This record gives sequence, C-alpha cells and structure tokens, in this order.
Amino acid sequence: MANVLVLGSGAREHALAWKLKQSDHVASVFVHPGNGASFPKPEGISSDVATILSFCKKESISLVVIGPEDLLYSGIVDQISEHVPCFGPTKEASRLEWSKAYAKSFMRSAGIPTAEYQTFSKTDDAVCFIEKVKWDGIVVKASGLAAGKGVVVTQSCEEAAAIAKQILQVGKYDSS
Repeated sequence: MANVLVLGSGAREHALAWKLKQSDHVASVFVHPGNGASFPKPEGISSDVATILSFCKKESISLVVIGPEDLLYSGIVDQISEHVPCFGPTKEASRLEWSKAYAKSFMRSAGIPTAEYQTFSKTDDAVCFIEKVKWDGIVVKASGLAAGKGVVVTQSCEEAAAIAKQILQVGKYDSS
C-alpha cells in the first residue's frame, strides 16, 4: 500500500487526493499546503524541495502528485523525481501550460489545429495590430503564469488594446 503526498491547495488537488484515497492501493494521502479539507496536513513541511524530500522519507511516501502551475514552472517535478516517483510534467513539458506563446508555436509547428494568433512584447506593436484587424471579440492572453486568469475575451478593439496595455506596460501578469 502506498503513501501519497499531493502538493497544492486548489480544487484540482483536493479532487486528486479524494480519488487517490478511494484506491485499495493507497494507505495514506497527505496534502500540502492543503485547503482545510479532511486530509492530513503534513506538520513542519514547507514548499522547498529539501523539506518535501525529508517528509517523503519520514512518511515512506512512494508517490508525489504535483498540481499547481507555479510548482511545475519551478521544475519541482524534475528535482523530486530524482528521489521519489512523481505524477506531473517536467519543467520542459509543462512549458505547454505556462507559456501560451510557446504552446501556440508548438501547435503551429506540429500541425495541430489552433486559432490564428500573434505574439507581442511591445505595447505599440500589439495596439497597431489590434487597430488593423478592426475585429471585435479579440482574445488577449498573457503568455506566462496567470493562475488561470490571463485570458480575456474582449468585446471591442478598444477593450483589447486596453488589456494588451495592462499586460505589456503595467505587467498585470509579471511572468508573461
């Protein structure tokens, strides 16, 4: 029977922990940092790899499940999987999730159907493009980590330009 550690505090991690706990092959499920649900929260554990590995050794953890995009972006799967099996993509594989620009480029190069897109690093270029297309309903996306909130379906070119400015000038999503 396996002991499993789930890293994360969202509904996704809670659902994974809940389902894992139902398995006849799982003895214990720990969730860190957890979200107040009924799973044991590990004592004295932080989110640094050394502490996680120490906890894994102490509790005979045989699988670590990693959910949050910021942990995947940090490469935690690459580090922990050298010592304990992990369920989660490597940093390079998770790039498809945390970099929308990379994901679009990947899809285009692999022949995977995807909506047309343009990427911009300069506000003026983005606004110029938006003004040229004269098309309502432009979808503006921050490329980097945005906790699931980096996509805006706009209703007008003016709104699209304002959102692009927020992302590129103000740094609304600072890793984008």
